[in-house]
Amino acid sequence: MKMIEKFSSLLTKLNCREKLLCLIFIWLCGFIWFTTCVHRAKKIRQDWQLVQSKIKHFNFWIKNEAIVGSNLTKILMWIDPEKTYSGTRLAGQVETVARNNRLTYSMTSPKTRQGDIFNAHTLQLRCENTNLKDLVDFENEIYAMKPYIGLEKVRIRANNFNPTLLEVNFDLIALQLKDLQQ
Repeated sequence: MKMIEKFSSLLTKLNCREKLLCLIFIWLCGFIWFTTCVHRAKKIRQDWQLVQSKIKHFNFWIKNEAIVGSNLTKILMWIDPEKTYSGTRLAGQVETVARNNRLTYSMTSPKTRQGDIFNAHTLQLRCENTNLKDLVDFENEIYAMKPYIGLEKVRIRANNFNPTLLEVNFDLIALQLKDLQQ
């Protein structure tokens, strides 16, 4: 009670301008507190929705575990894990094929995306001033390495100075199966 009496006596001593400034200050503090609470509530709601969607996703995979297992067994009968390519091996193989087909090229280093069952290695190969026959031969050799190496994307455009020559960007991918016995 004494606190309220002290506060009311202090308030009566203030003039109108000071009362208005105090009211604005209290209102501003309340507004900041309210917006912080709203922001936290939104964040909690977003986190809740994310967790719910992840639970649905995991439940889907748990329900379909038998199907995934049988598909994995079928794939392992079709693909030899020893023949899959690591990132370094992918780069070396693509470089060998490009050199054998007389391509003038530059290549990025492989990027790896880790997974539970396999790692996906991707690299970009840029061929410049290349004729169509060499590109077709290169592509046929890459297709012969399926399913171990594949083309994700191919972008072709004519050379600005000699339209008979082409500039091509290949995005290549190789999946490396992990040792599933661990």
